[in-house]
Amino acid sequence: MEKIRNFQEGDKLCPVCGRNYLEGETRVRADKFPLLRGLANFYPFLSDGMEICPFCFIAIQFFPMSVLKGVGYFWFFHTQNIKLAKAVSRIFGWRHFETLIAANSSLGFYGEWESLTESGTVLNLFYKLLKDLSEYEKEIFDSPHPVIVYLFTNDNRTAFVKHLIIPNEVLIFLGKLRYRDKEAFERFFKELLLIPSGLQGQKLKARRKYVSRAARAIIEKRSILSYALDDAEEYLRGGWKAHQLYLTEVRKMPAWKLGILERLGLKIFSSADQKKWLTRLKTASYAELGHIFSDFVQNGWLKAQELYLLSPPGEEFFLFEARDILLAILYENQHLAREGKSWPGLLEENLPDPDKYYRRIETITEGILNHHPNPERFLGDLRSVRKPQGIRGVYLKGMEHGALRWKDFIFLAPIEDTERLYLNRDYLMACLTERISQKEV
Repeated sequence: MEKIRNFQEGDKLCPVCGRNYLEGETRVRADKFPLLRGLANFYPFLSDGMEICPFCFIAIQFFPMSVLKGVGYFWFFHTQNIKLAKAVSRIFGWRHFETLIAANSSLGFYGEWESLTESGTVLNLFYKLLKDLSEYEKEIFDSPHPVIVYLFTNDNRTAFVKHLIIPNEVLIFLGKLRYRDKEAFERFFKELLLIPSGLQGQKLKARRKYVSRAARAIIEKRSILSYALDDAEEYLRGGWKAHQLYLTEVRKMPAWKLGILERLGLKIFSSADQKKWLTRLKTASYAELGHIFSDFVQNGWLKAQELYLLSPPGEEFFLFEARDILLAILYENQHLAREGKSWPGLLEENLPDPDKYYRRIETITEGILNHHPNPERFLGDLRSVRKPQGIRGVYLKGMEHGALRWKDFIFLAPIEDTERLYLNRDYLMACLTERISQKEV
């Protein structure tokens, strides 16, 4: 109490409440502070305990009693990133409390936490934090240290303890988005993660459910395009700038791969049959996607090698995500056109060299072009069949003409591997389409 009576403001910042103080700190460990139990290196900067101000040292003495009287979930925010911890404490802690006290208002948490979900609440915290941080503090979000949020209840009848690990990639994505384009940052949160005021009844319930699922997908680093695509309105929620950064920073998609899809999307948007392609992409099954991308090759919008790089063996289901990315690009182009704006810019990066698998497809393509009496007929037959036995039948006819060898047949149509059969069919169709189109020109 003596330290509190003699309290003076200074340069030290309490990591719990965010209050600036001059001296009187107390070093606490697991026996004095909640959730510090564990290895000694749990404490910030591997220190021997954590330094807190005298006010917080007194406050934690009353913590057990306050928890017993509390209602709902309690949550703790933990990170080894001391700059981030202090920023959260400063903005959501003492600064907020002082504002309430000055206004003679009752104490409460910062903000209304409009998303009202576990993952959504955490992302809302970072949203409000980034809005308040200045430019020189942006490096706070570029840190290798993890962030963990603990949620628990004090009800012994329904015990509940849960932790949410916030990936570093998500923090870096949010920080970069905020400081690269504030308007894109605001649009991303407004359209995907915030609940507008005034919603009631079923609309409010539906929005809460939507925000909860989208936030959980972000925390788990999953694709969020399925939540962002509004096919009815042909609109991309969150905007392309944010989704482009999310794909590269969180999903770790190579810039060259996203660049391929951006260029392809712009060519589709500029074509006279834009509506037709939109409809085909929206309604296509996996088997039909292979034909659609082969048509892109035939139109000269996509190279056979680029198709292979988009969906190599082991990543064959990426075509579903590629379809969603194309729809996102097309929807955003429509939005920009309505507002009289242009595309923000393409990602540029050199393509990797073809691997042995693609070289084998190229060799088989050469054999068909050089030895089949009618390569165009062979390609037409391959495009017309849908079932595995039909695809194998086309290859067997190719063997009769000497255009395929037995080892080519086994490679293209492996036994009991239907997915690989369809994938090789798509690669071969793309290569043949490209070579025949070049020959016709």
